Amino acid sequence: MSLDFIDRADFLKGVYGAIPSFSEIVLHDIVLSDNGPSVALRFDLANFPSNPPKKWEEFNTVQVTLDLTGLRSISISKFGLNNRCSLKLVKDEDGVSLQSFGEVELSAIGDFIAVAKISAYLNDV
Repeated sequence: MSLDFIDRADFLKGVYGAIPSFSEIVLHDIVLSDNGPSVALRFDLANFPSNPPKKWEEFNTVQVTLDLTGLRSISISKFGLNNRCSLKLVKDEDGVSLQSFGEVELSAIGDFIAVAKISAYLNDV
């Protein structure tokens, strides 16, 4: 499934060669805002790039924040500690739908989705 509809993903595509899988991520934050309205998801990717940027050489985990704006609905039925899950993103004529499966159960519908932030850090776990 292509995720090319995610805006501002050029750096992520450059580092991984394509937008990486959002399977087996660790979800840290779900932040709702009335600006948009929107929801931001901050999570660690399961895989570190094989050829990371030089500034990431000391790190082992990539963290991404996605913003879903024009939020029309959201439902969170499960969230706790060590939130390992998989994200499914679909774009159609009605907008963008986001669902998570696993230790987090979330569904949301909005107008646009974009990468808000990408960083790397040394994960001791």
